Amino acid sequence: MEGVNVIYTPGHTSDSVTLHLPHENVVIVGDILQGTGSGLRLPVIYEDKDQLLESVRRIASLNPQFVYVSHGTSGKPRWPDEIK
Repeated sequence: MEGVNVIYTPGHTSDSVTLHLPHENVVIVGDILQGTGSGLRLPVIYEDKDQLLESVRRIASLNPQFVYVSHGTSGKPRWPDEIK
């Protein structure tokens, strides 16, 4: 898709991907993060925590203005402490 970057983000599952829309400066992360209303957290269930943390760090490095999640509240990113 033109204007959309598909980023391989394993960890929650081995085939997880994130969509990055650079012109809107947003990411659609699916299940690799959950929205809590006051920030983002790692999912309770995952296949590989180290891969998950690396994937979330990679997405955070894009400095998105908005993060869409599959579970919970989407919004401005407040990254989980585990990735710092």
